[in-house]
Order: sequence, then structure tokens, then C-alpha cells
Amino acid sequence: MTAAMQREDRSVESLRGARRVAVIGAGGLGNPVAVALAEAGVALRLVDDDRVELSNLPRQVLFTTADLGRPKLEAARDALVQRFGAEVECVTGRLDATNRDALIGEVDLAIDATDDPAARFLVNDWGLAKGRPVVIGGVHRFLGMVFAHAGHGPCFRCLFEEEGPEVETCAAGGVLGPMAGWVGHLMAERALALLNGDRDTGYLTTLDGLRRRARKVRLPDGCDHAPVSSPRKPMAAIHIKIPASLRKFVANLDTVDVESEDVRGALDALEARHPGVKSKLCDDSGNVRRFINIYANSEDIRFLDNLETRLVDGAELQIVPAIAGGWY
Repeated sequence: MTAAMQREDRSVESLRGARRVAVIGAGGLGNPVAVALAEAGVALRLVDDDRVELSNLPRQVLFTTADLGRPKLEAARDALVQRFGAEVECVTGRLDATNRDALIGEVDLAIDATDDPAARFLVNDWGLAKGRPVVIGGVHRFLGMVFAHAGHGPCFRCLFEEEGPEVETCAAGGVLGPMAGWVGHLMAERALALLNGDRDTGYLTTLDGLRRRARKVRLPDGCDHAPVSSPRKPMAAIHIKIPASLRKFVANLDTVDVESEDVRGALDALEARHPGVKSKLCDDSGNVRRFINIYANSEDIRFLDNLETRLVDGAELQIVPAIAGGWY
């Protein structure tokens, strides 16, 4: 196995059970997106309100003729669980301005895989408001596009200020089946990169199936569309190194990636992903237990600002037991 393959395997393993992604739309784009993310071990929150039809089968690879008439959510969930042992949450509904936050939920990243141009703006705006990354995809006949932002601009509205009065959907204009797979897998690739800390966003990828060509178009820096109350930049990406004796509480991971501005927030984020683990590190008053040492970039936080120690993007937190035992 090459070094590059080993790095990729470690990146995928670090996501297993540690990240949750909302995929809005379980159709032609949502199918390949869900397959790629489930195979990487990402927990999924699928949002859709449609049923499987015969015309779906050529490009919606999770479904078979046995699924005709079934809700897409149920059929997709069953296939993902059977094939990958995936963790899948199903939410029935169609995204609009009144239910956006409720349907997307508390996730690390949201993906728009709908046939609804209005939903692209809703997902884009959710990411800006929450400071969370989003991936947006579209396919029409022989053409496709993928865009992503990391919780701040440039955003989708920097490309298109608002939805046009007459936007032809792929349902109306048609789509080549393999194009949906190409676009969907590129969307999943961008999502996995963002979940692993990649912040190289601010560009649009266009795909031309007839010419077999992909092109990257970079947007100017800056964005005027983020709400005033939302962060313009995401919180720092923090890598928490887990000792062997604690890994059984975090799905056997040796590293858990979270986002936070300080040590306290990083431990809270670790607890949110793996409930119960913080009690092994902190007492009932929230203070670090006596037999635990925590280092921020190799510096003991006791000699910094303890739990209030500020963290920069890419910082590493190392949890070290001061004595044998202590976890129960």
C-alpha cells in the first residue's frame, strides 16, 4: 500500500462514526452521494418526500424494481444499511424557508442534492448562518456543476444573487444517467475533503459530459451575503488525539476532529459526537480530572489558560492519562 493510500485510509477512518451529514434529496444526485459517504463511515441524515418510480432506476442506483412505490427514504436506508452497515436517519419533508433548520438538523455539513433550484439557496444560507460547510450540486442533460463553501464566503449567492424566474429543472429538461453519478461522486469527494479539514473553497466546478471535461472557476474573495450575526469564518479545526485506553468510548478512533475556539469547546464537541466520554476526562464540576493531562500543541494546558486555552486552526489536543487506570 502506498503512503498516499495509507493517508486516505486514515482520513476515512477518522470520519467513521464521528461526522453527521444531511443529504437533502434521495434521487439521482443523492444516491451516489449517500453511497460514497456511507462507505466512508459517515452518519447520514436523509431528507426527501418522494417515492420510487420506474423512470428513476437507470440513475438512482440504490433502488430496484422491488422498491417501486416505496418511499425513497425507506428504500435508500435499507440499501445503505444492508450494504455498508450505515447509520441512517430519515426525515420526511420537502425543504422550504419555513422548515429549513428543522429538516437539516444539527449536522456537521449539509449537501443539496435536490431537483429544486430554490433549495440550493436555502442550503447555502443555512451554511452561512451556522458557519457550517455545504456542498451544492446540479445536473442538466450533459452538464453538471458542484460548488462548496466552508461556512463563509464566497458563497452560492456570490455566483447567483437569487433564483431566476424560469429555471428548468432536470425533471423538465432531462439528464444523462452517468452525469448524475459523476456529479454526485464529485459532491461526495468535496464533502469528505471538507470534513477532513480542507478549506480550499470559493470555486465552481463545471462538468461537460459531451466534451468529457471538468473546469474550475474561482470566485473573487469576500462575501456580502452572510447574516450579520453569523461567523464570517468557521471555528478552528481541532484534532483530538485519543489514548488507547479511551478509544473504546469513541468508536475505537485514535483521532477525533472537531471545531472549536478553545479547549473547553473542543471537549464539549467531543462529548456531542461520543456521549459519555467527557465524564472520563472531567469531574462533575467540569474540571479536568487529576489523573488526566491535556496538551495543546505539546504544551500542558495547566500552564496556559487551562480549559479556556485558545486554539488555532489545525491545533492538536493530546489526552494523556497521568496514571494507569482511572477510566471505568
